[in-house]
Amino acid sequence: MSFLNEVFLQIRTDKPGFSGDDFYRILPEFIVLVMACLLVIVDLFLPKNRRAGLGWLALAGYIGALVAAGFSYIDPASSSAVSSSSFSGMFVRDNFTTFNEVIFLTTGILGVLVAPSYVLKRDIPIGEFYSIQAFSVLGVMIVGASGPDGDFRRHRTKLDWGLYSDWLCPQ
Repeated sequence: MSFLNEVFLQIRTDKPGFSGDDFYRILPEFIVLVMACLLVIVDLFLPKNRRAGLGWLALAGYIGALVAAGFSYIDPASSSAVSSSSFSGMFVRDNFTTFNEVIFLTTGILGVLVAPSYVLKRDIPIGEFYSIQAFSVLGVMIVGASGPDGDFRRHRTKLDWGLYSDWLCPQ
């Protein structure tokens, strides 16, 4: 029994906390997640002739997340211009994350605006298209905000960002 206790039953006594600051850091991603789930649920109950209105829901979600990402911008000139992390450093909120999210959300908005003509020509279910797009945007947002242990962010100094590198990623 002692072997099992040492190897398999290592239970942590300290419990990770979740604060309001953590929620604030993931707010743009949370908005896109809620929007994507709503797209799936609303698409289930809408008749086929009314599903074109799902584009408005997708636009509202992307614009709301874009506003939330804009509020998370950190002014490099301020004295409190430090990046913040959540979930044991797996999620980082800094200007590089905000820049990535603005790019991804703008691409999502453009995709919603272009989608109706594309979807109608190919007879693709529009609700499924919008929900798959929303979950894809959410995925790239999470990858763009992942901490230094899991992606290309630790190598960003090796990337050639040109003039904007000091503004986006102050050292």
